Parts: sequence; C-alpha cells; structure tokens
Amino acid sequence: MRHLPRLAGPAALVAAMLVAVAVLCGFFGSRHAAFDALGQLRAQLAVLLVFLSLASLVARFWAAGIATLCVAALALWSIVPFMLPPGTAPPLPEGRAAYTLLQMNLRYDATDPAEAIRRIGESAADVVTLEEVTLAWRARLQALADRYPSQTFCGIDGLKGGVALLSRRPLAADDVADCQAREGYLAGRFDLNGTSLTVVALHLQWPWPWHQPAQASYLLPRFAALPHPFVVAGDFNAAPWSATVRRIAAAARAKIVGGIGPSWIAAPLPPAIGRYAGLPIDNLLVSSEVEVAAVTRMTATSSDHLPVMLGFTLPPATPRPTPPSIDYVERRPEGVSQSGRLSRR
Repeated sequence: MRHLPRLAGPAALVAAMLVAVAVLCGFFGSRHAAFDALGQLRAQLAVLLVFLSLASLVARFWAAGIATLCVAALALWSIVPFMLPPGTAPPLPEGRAAYTLLQMNLRYDATDPAEAIRRIGESAADVVTLEEVTLAWRARLQALADRYPSQTFCGIDGLKGGVALLSRRPLAADDVADCQAREGYLAGRFDLNGTSLTVVALHLQWPWPWHQPAQASYLLPRFAALPHPFVVAGDFNAAPWSATVRRIAAAARAKIVGGIGPSWIAAPLPPAIGRYAGLPIDNLLVSSEVEVAAVTRMTATSSDHLPVMLGFTLPPATPRPTPPSIDYVERRPEGVSQSGRLSRR
C-alpha cells in the first residue's frame, strides 16, 4: 500500500498518453469510421485529459504533461462553437418572417407520453421533426391534429418506430413526401407564406461498428439534391464535429448549427443531466437562405433526448412577374373582310 502514492504519477501519465491518442484519432474520422466513433466522445475525453495532464504535471512529468494538456486544449477549442450557447441574435432583417422548428426524439418506450404531447403543443412550433415514432405514438399525436393538421409518418411500424413531420401548414401543392423508412429519412416541403421550405426529419443509427457510415453514404445523394431553402433536423447519433455530420453538411452545402450543446445521456441517468454531461447528437443543418435567430434546448421529457427549438427566418417569397399587357391589333390580309370571307374589289 505504501507504494501506491509513487505509482499514482506514472499511472496518470500512462492514462494521459492513452487518452491523448484517442482524442487525436478522433480528428481523423474521415479516414476510418472507428476513428469517427472515438471522435463522438471528444468533449468528455478532453475534460478527462485535462485532469490527467494536471496530475502528470504534479508528478513532475513536465514534457508529457504539457504535451497532453496541449492536446486537450486543441480538442476543447474545436468543440467550443458547438457546445456553448450562441450570442445575441441580430435584429430581424426587414421583410423576413420568423418561424420555429421543434426537434424531438420521443423515445419509443417513453414512460410519460402525455408530457411530450404537452411539450409539442405548448411550443407552438411551425414545424416539428420527430424520431422513434411508433404506431402508439401516432395515435397519441392525433390529439394535436387541430394544431398540426399536416402529419406525415415514415417507417413507424418497427419496434423502435420511425420518423415524422408535423406542420401547422400543408405540404406544398406540388410536393410528395420522400420516405426512406429503412434509413430513417423523411423529407417534405411546406408552404410558409409563399416560400416553400424543405424539412428533413433524420434518425441515424449508432456509429461504427453499427450501420451509421453505410446509412449516411446511402443518403448523401438525397442531401445533395435537397431543394432550397431547407432545414435538416434529427437525432444524428453523431456529434456536430464528427465526420458523419460534416459529410452530410458538405453534400447538402449546408451550415451546421452551433450552440445546441449536449442533448442526450444514457439511461438510467436523469435526462436533465444530459444538458451538462451528455452527448450533442441532436443536430440541425440549414441552407444558406435560412438565417438562424435562436437555438435552445427545452426542458426534458421522459425521453432520453432533450427537445431542441430552432428559431429562424426565411427570405420573403419572390412574387411572380406579372405578364405585360399587350394590345392586340387585328390585321387581316388584303382582300379578306372582317367576316373572314374574301372580298371583292
């Protein structure tokens, strides 16, 4: 037992080196899906690495302690835009209308479904994207039919359900929702005061060694072809700095919305703890025309995910040009009367 204090320093050093390697591998997620899986834990590993680095410095392993502390600082710097809440939003541009979108993973076996239904109703969001929607959830969502008459579901007959889009406004007249049930993808276009907004509800599977890399690859052509303007919202099961999210954003030429922060934590820990120590896997992507006004995490329901509310603006609808009026002058060939008969001279 008396040797334990002397072993604590070297043990902290070894642990710091191993964690530093894991953090660095996470930056190369585009090279291998296994590295991308490590990258999902970058925030947690970076905080752990800070403490291990300080312990190494206390044990006077100066070079290794400083090196691993630099790795931790690099990791923390890379996640700051995604983890910290955004600053004050600029004033609403003139001529732009404000809208809201609510993103929720309902949890297929939620213990208190009524709480989630109340949260959706109280949000008064213009559009709602939902994941883990089962047949039972579909029946419960009918209670919101007066507020959200447009309800579109995709792949909800499985054990863990599918995805859904709720809207206070109807689908655009020329739109048919794109449902890819196996891949957890549902896209629809909604008419918001004359501007057609494409909204995607997305539920990706877990990272490597699960199906997420192949699922994302299958969906990339669809993201590349999304009509503008658009919002992609969902449970990505991937952090915003991950290679998976960056691949999707690059294919769609979209911006990753920052400032959401942690939104999920594993059971049996209380969902409210996920706000501080969870993983930031509920994400939003927007096209260039969509200007983000605010993004907030709402109070937890009985789901293991926090609801996320997006406030945004859209450019005003471009009015169709009015055809110029033309004064038609009737001209008849010489020798043809007004009745259309040949006239005699």
